Amino acid sequence: MNALRSRKRQAEVAVQGTFYLLGATFVLGSSAGLGVATFFVLRMGNPRVLDLMLWAVFLFWQLVPVLFEGYSPGLNFRELARYPVSFRLYFLLNAAYGLFDPAAITGVLWLLSIWLGILFGRPEWAPSAALLFSLFAALNILSN
Repeated sequence: MNALRSRKRQAEVAVQGTFYLLGATFVLGSSAGLGVATFFVLRMGNPRVLDLMLWAVFLFWQLVPVLFEGYSPGLNFRELARYPVSFRLYFLLNAAYGLFDPAAITGVLWLLSIWLGILFGRPEWAPSAALLFSLFAALNILSN
């Protein structure tokens, strides 16, 4: 709170808030777009476009964290090895850190919207798609 007394810090917080708001708008808008696009692609009988959508999700999920790694706070879980932490807790912390990454949140929302498009476009595909998307998300989260 003390740092917010300066005009420079107030401007920095305002710019960061604007950036996060624009990012959230992009993620929610693109999620809705992917869901609607999936529905119409399946209704038109061209499910091959789903491959491209899933590749886009995969590439975004893997490349965006690498591109923005220089700007992140850089929490290193290898530093926890100095402390008496069980493997389960270490694994849980690492998975939670991977899940709360903005790219992971975006990827999960995009997969959910694609799955909703599948659910409404081809309901018979929904159970197998849910299983495969869950596996896809788990592998990506553990990779991060």
